[in-house]
Amino acid sequence: MGKIVIDNIDIHFEKKHIKNMYIHIKAPDGKIKIAAPVSASEEDIKKFALSKISWIRRCRKKLADKPRPVELNYVSGETLWLLGKQYPLHVEHGGINKVFVKEPEIILQIRRNTAKASKKKIIEEWYRDVLKKIVPVVLKKWENTIGVKTAEWRIQNMRTKWGTCNIRERRIVLNLHLAKRSPDCLEFVIIHELIHLLEKSHGTKFKNLMDSYCPNWKVIRKSLSVNLH
Repeated sequence: MGKIVIDNIDIHFEKKHIKNMYIHIKAPDGKIKIAAPVSASEEDIKKFALSKISWIRRCRKKLADKPRPVELNYVSGETLWLLGKQYPLHVEHGGINKVFVKEPEIILQIRRNTAKASKKKIIEEWYRDVLKKIVPVVLKKWENTIGVKTAEWRIQNMRTKWGTCNIRERRIVLNLHLAKRSPDCLEFVIIHELIHLLEKSHGTKFKNLMDSYCPNWKVIRKSLSVNLH
């Protein structure tokens, strides 16, 4: 791994057995990494970075201006999202650790002096249970509609993706935080990953299939870019 500096911006690079150069700006901190062919010189990499400097600055500014999720302490008075709806959080002490909805609140029942990390884990496991009840129904619906079949599905706490599809294994992975989003977001992600079983790339064929099965997919995709805590 090497590093160059252009206009006071640190740019890391790594040489790989590839034909072309690629640049990646990592969210949320804006760190920049270039993948370059083994044959590329440092001067080649600098020229490539310079040709992209305006785009780099725009992307970094966009990341810097993007609101960051609020850090929760999991105490009464904060709010949690569930299936697109925002609920006040009420923390109760005593009994076994559990989470449940008691309109108009979400109740977090915990033992006294429970650490913040433990409270977060309890909430996340509750979100996982919510999805485990919903996903099978939605997945079966769209498998039948699209005409494909998965071998396996999983729920995972992912930072940068809402879903992934392993085409060879016919396995899809869904982001745990979809439990916070409206049901149409979950459907969008499931449709998106199932269509990958028919079309690997995001090219014209893929987009046409998305238009067919989820006509408002671009609107939903945009809504998923909005941060929730």
